[in-house]
Amino acid sequence: MSKKGFIAGLVCLSIFTSGCGRVDYQAQPLDTIKAKPKSEEKVSVLYKPLTRKESMGYLARNWQKKGVQPVQVAIENHTAQPMRFTQGGISLPTYDLDTIKQHAHVNTHVKALGIGAPSLTMVTLGIVGLAFAPATFGLTGILLPIGVGGLGLKTASNMMKTDKKLDEDYELKYLHDGMIPPHCIVEGIIFVPRREFQGKFTMKFTDSSNEESIVVDPKRLGR
Repeated sequence: MSKKGFIAGLVCLSIFTSGCGRVDYQAQPLDTIKAKPKSEEKVSVLYKPLTRKESMGYLARNWQKKGVQPVQVAIENHTAQPMRFTQGGISLPTYDLDTIKQHAHVNTHVKALGIGAPSLTMVTLGIVGLAFAPATFGLTGILLPIGVGGLGLKTASNMMKTDKKLDEDYELKYLHDGMIPPHCIVEGIIFVPRREFQGKFTMKFTDSSNEESIVVDPKRLGR
């Protein structure tokens, strides 16, 4: 490759990486929907399928486009006993958190690798040129690949930090298996295949005091 061609390629990559330099995960805190139960129920469940706009706002991803329907769920335990819950007790198939996180930042990993690898190569070439052939490449031909490569590495690093922020936020918002304390409300999001979601499902809970199973028909918010 000629020296001019090499520099032109670097300039193109500079434009590309500068456009990707601002990378961050931005998502709103999840608004509560809270259960509005009937007093005779032991456990009540309220749910709300997130719209595409809400999915982008709360989760920074258009999950519907990926064939996934996020559903916000609020569970209230009205008894004096802890209630055990697992997503296996939902009558719909659901995605586990690790699968969701992998789908959420698969594109970020690809982009980070695509930017990081050539950027590292440019930094290396610049350093080699500075050490062994400064007169051949000239100051611009040496500092340009180092500068552009450094910017690319920073962009790739920011992308990986974005993934970490996404993981932490999804960990907080996901509806995890566990115990629901007495007289408490637990909220979170479940992710179901969009084609499987028809708006009706059941959830099963287990009374920890006697292992009694309780099946609940969740109520949709606003209905």
